[in-house]
Amino acid sequence: MSDIISLEHATGVRNFRVDTHRLNKPMQKPATGNGFEYRGIIQVDDEVDPDRLAYELNM
Repeated sequence: MSDIISLEHATGVRNFRVDTHRLNKPMQKPATGNGFEYRGIIQVDDEVDPDRLAYELNM
């Protein structure tokens, strides 16, 4: 994930977002470990469980 952030930062991207399912702990850990901050819950088009945790990194 840090390589992707570095590559995109070099092209001028300064805002990154990760949205993940509440049970997807393998994605939540690298997000917080790379400086992403939890921003809240968003909803996606999923009839079973539309809630997703939103993480954001502003540089």
